[in-house]
Amino acid sequence: FDPEQVGIGTHLREVTVAPNGDAWAVGSYFPSGSNHRTLIMSWPGPTTPGDVNGDGVVNVLDLIDLLLCFGQPADPPCDPADINGDGQVNVLDLIELLLAFGTTSP
Repeated sequence: FDPEQVGIGTHLREVTVAPNGDAWAVGSYFPSGSNHRTLIMSWPGPTTPGDVNGDGVVNVLDLIDLLLCFGQPADPPCDPADINGDGQVNVLDLIELLLAFGTTSP
């Protein structure tokens, strides 16, 4: 994170990585004119393009989820099915999923 965004006197205390690859950081910062504040941030772990349901493998379950959203805008709950990020769940996402079929998260 950028200390300029959170305030003057930022101190990182701990960073840990969860088994799923998500990273978590805990620290504190001292914004101008304020007392100490706690800062907790997280970053998602690596994902595999096409892993619509987030279980770490691109398989038939992802295909089913994509097909249930086919033709829909990439709004919840269909946004993970928009693999190519163009705002629609369509044949381009299906192609991306099929190209990644059988792969697993790093």
